[in-house]
Amino acid sequence: MRLASKVNILVSIQSHPSLSNHNSGAPGDLRILCNTLREELVDPNVFTTVVTDCSETGEWLPDHRAKVNIVPPTLANLMSVIQSAAVMLKPGGTCLIWFGGFGGSRPGSDGTPRRVLFMADPQEVISGPDLRSWLMGFDLSTTVQVCLDACQAGRFLGLAYYFDARGRLVDSQQPSAAKDGPRIVCVAACHPGEFAHIVLSDRGVAYGGLAWYLPRYIDQALGRAFLKDIERQIKPLLSDPEGKWIQRPHVEMSYRDEDATFSLATLPKPPPRPAAPHRD
Repeated sequence: MRLASKVNILVSIQSHPSLSNHNSGAPGDLRILCNTLREELVDPNVFTTVVTDCSETGEWLPDHRAKVNIVPPTLANLMSVIQSAAVMLKPGGTCLIWFGGFGGSRPGSDGTPRRVLFMADPQEVISGPDLRSWLMGFDLSTTVQVCLDACQAGRFLGLAYYFDARGRLVDSQQPSAAKDGPRIVCVAACHPGEFAHIVLSDRGVAYGGLAWYLPRYIDQALGRAFLKDIERQIKPLLSDPEGKWIQRPHVEMSYRDEDATFSLATLPKPPPRPAAPHRD
């Protein structure tokens, strides 16, 4: 098997049979993410899988050269894709996992509510411990970047450290917190108990709030942003200016590094084409 320097897993779920509303931002999110990763989509050393129920790939793939594997959003497919990524990723490589969809709660085996992410089938859900156990299959030298654009997604993985509102790295002091395994970073759209809202562009196109603002903030930071600054910089953009709701991005990580940085794309964007000469 050919090893990859980077693996991208983009999960974007548009519909959910048990919910009255569908995720209207799903196609737009894929368009933003694929455009952000467009250089990687044509690189033979990068493998990208899109797990989605969004049709019309032409609406979100940047061009015909893009090489992606598209699979339906089932729990078995997602687990298989993550496990395959752990096998094919080179030592020291990076895996990006983006989940855009629905988050909520379901009763656990003991009846206690547990936070979950929903797949398209209402009977298929992912808990934080489930997802974290899948990530333990990655080599210790690799970095796994998880982005969760879903409701109640903060502290979903239960990692050892998190950044507070002032950008200070805090030890969670939870006995079950993950400190072993690969280097894991999780950027969530909101804190526990908060809702992840949809953003409308000037043209009325819907996007997930994290998908809309996080790539833009990273671009402004010249492609690599400090994790400690993400909540402070993006919270005012996601929260209602009249104070009707607050949506605060949340960052947790499995290792201690107060100055850790975050980038979605490992390959630099191509320079802009020079303007054609003007002739009178």
